[in-house]
Amino acid sequence: MPRTLKPIFASLMLSFGVLLCASSARAEVLTFPTLTNASANDPNYGDRLPGTPNVVVDYGPAGALPRRWTTNYGDLVGVLYEENDGFGILEITFSADPGFVVTLSSFDMGAYLNTDRIINSVQVIDVGSNTTLFSQSNALIRGSTTGPDGRHTTFSFATPLFAQFLRIRFDAGNLGGFSDDVGIDNIVFGQHQIGGLPPPSAVPEPTTMLLLGTGLAGVAAKVRRRRA
Repeated sequence: MPRTLKPIFASLMLSFGVLLCASSARAEVLTFPTLTNASANDPNYGDRLPGTPNVVVDYGPAGALPRRWTTNYGDLVGVLYEENDGFGILEITFSADPGFVVTLSSFDMGAYLNTDRIINSVQVIDVGSNTTLFSQSNALIRGSTTGPDGRHTTFSFATPLFAQFLRIRFDAGNLGGFSDDVGIDNIVFGQHQIGGLPPPSAVPEPTTMLLLGTGLAGVAAKVRRRRA
């Protein structure tokens, strides 16, 4: 192969590998369905789902009482909240098997009974390195006003956050006896096998794959013409 084409071909092959990894990634969504208010959360909910067979989910911390509620947390349906009034801290920890990382794309939070709430903090933490990947203090959790995504607050990451051990943590302890008026829902997460490439930010459109394939074919044609 001519030397001038080697960098182009290598770049296209690398892009093709990234797209293949992205196309194989699948997302799961934790929606916390329930028919009964204040029902206990299943401690195994979210473990090794079809799209994330190498991920388990744990709920805490010690002292927290994770519970589910049907409606009235903004416009969300089925939420997870922390029942222990005045404690107000809830953690959802995703743990991936060796050789994998967890990816987090977004989650929703809502406040109870047509009331907006401001809570101490919302965080996403890499537990393994004790690194804060995302943090918002004095976070507004919608329950009455309408935001860009509806009558709730959405935390969305254009490039998914990732770690082998990843934790969502919110602290509503400042609400005192109303700390259970904040809930979480629609956690969109996935897994990615570690292989020297960063986790994908999106699954490519079919047209993207077609254009890339056309580019590879064009390089191959140039090589054939040079050799002729």
